[in-house]
Amino acid sequence: MELCSPHGRILLDLGAPLDYDTHSMPDWDTLRQSGVLPQIQGLYADGMPGFDAILLSHAHLDHSGLLPFAHPDIPLVLSGGSKALMELGARFLRQPMFTSRQIIFEMYRTFFIADIQITPYLMDHSAFDAAAFEILADGQRIVYTGDFRCHGRKGKSFERFLEQVAPSPDILLCEGTTLGRETAPAQTEEALELKIAEQLNNTDGIALFQCASQNIDRLVTFYRAARRSGRRMVVDCYTAAILAELRKSGNKLPTAKTHSNLSIYRPQEPQKTLMLVRPSMLSELLPDDEIQNGVFFYSLWNGYRDEPRQAELEAFLSQRGFEFVEAHTSGHADTETLQRLLAKLNPQQIIPIHTSLPQGFAKFSGKVRIVQNGEVILCR
Repeated sequence: MELCSPHGRILLDLGAPLDYDTHSMPDWDTLRQSGVLPQIQGLYADGMPGFDAILLSHAHLDHSGLLPFAHPDIPLVLSGGSKALMELGARFLRQPMFTSRQIIFEMYRTFFIADIQITPYLMDHSAFDAAAFEILADGQRIVYTGDFRCHGRKGKSFERFLEQVAPSPDILLCEGTTLGRETAPAQTEEALELKIAEQLNNTDGIALFQCASQNIDRLVTFYRAARRSGRRMVVDCYTAAILAELRKSGNKLPTAKTHSNLSIYRPQEPQKTLMLVRPSMLSELLPDDEIQNGVFFYSLWNGYRDEPRQAELEAFLSQRGFEFVEAHTSGHADTETLQRLLAKLNPQQIIPIHTSLPQGFAKFSGKVRIVQNGEVILCR
């Protein structure tokens, strides 16, 4: 999303479509011709830079995945946690860093890009250090929620956001990922922890789980469930590096160095283990006779299960006699949370984003404006 003021021009996020493999992304020309890279003058590396900054809400690929195509002279403004996650991802995948010009913002501390005033707010989301933004320029005020929820381990940050953001913004850019998917309130991370621990207590064999390594809330959920059930949680080097790097910012995340029941792949007593797996580990799991007759927790969006590599992993585990358990809760706001947000902020206009059902907002408010890709909105 592009925001222009009399003297400034910024881009909010630059994400890749969820159905694109950013590890083997097609070249620039192919992406431009297919329309995946939108026609935005001054954004890409093939021309002169025309933006004052790209403002990143969080490090998920659907918000950051196309950053490698941006002009390297355009500053990337992001949180310290997002920077750490993206740098680790680039290092482990042996990919070039997204840009050499990075500016780190602090949550709740106002800053300026040209004449655009921005205040970031920490949000509860399945991405570490995710932010919402309150943006003021030329007498107008826009609030961008980023991705958010209130049923995670940082639910208090959502409450603080509601308390501190001034009501009645001119425009609310609001995510609505779950619209059309569910009606019941989302399960909390704490409830999910208890469910997993109960299953672990009733399982004699090895336990495996699959979740995103950058979903820190979910890693903590599995770690706490493992501790409740007397198991050691085992993670790969990438996940261990993420936990160690993020702990440097002063939180109490578990690491292999600081917590005795967290280890790095692989254990000696599989029946007392809860181990993270992903499709890329299949070749290492194949010769291991201990990998059988256990439980496999799937903790991702179900849409990923149609991918061939995921199907291959699940077929292998099924052949080895594993019980499958879905143990997931959304990283996005449920219907009740969306209603609370809209009632509290009472925006003049609501522009739905990050949703396959933008018209679903109409049941919450009569101030909804459906915007098409490429449409220009003049605030005055």
